Amino acid sequence: MDKDLWERYKHDVDLHRSYLDLVIKINTFYYAITGAIVSFYFLHYENKPLVQYALILPFIMTIALAVFYWRCATAANISQKNLDDMAQELGFSVGSVVAKVLSSLLMIFFWLFVLTALGLTFLLFEKQIAMFMDCIS
Repeated sequence: MDKDLWERYKHDVDLHRSYLDLVIKINTFYYAITGAIVSFYFLHYENKPLVQYALILPFIMTIALAVFYWRCATAANISQKNLDDMAQELGFSVGSVVAKVLSSLLMIFFWLFVLTALGLTFLLFEKQIAMFMDCIS
């Protein structure tokens, strides 16, 4: 029985390491795409009036990943509890902290996505905001 529990514990820790690697790769991909599109926007926003619509893709990706990472962080907390329970059954004084690191990293990335979404929203509606402010003045 302990051998099966040990194998399950090892499998779950390795799975969390894979998740951690995947989260970092997704973020790298996201920021490469978003950075390229935002750079394109800043290069062409004065000459081409429709270029602001290029920001829709990174905005949608930002919102989607923020929601996804929030849910994943919640799941990682539950998974950490399961890892802690298995470690206790195996007699470990300290369990794996991979899920805690994963959960913390997911929450950090979630808040970075929220900030990025706010910035993209401002860029998307910058002209409308400026016109609104002119009307108020």
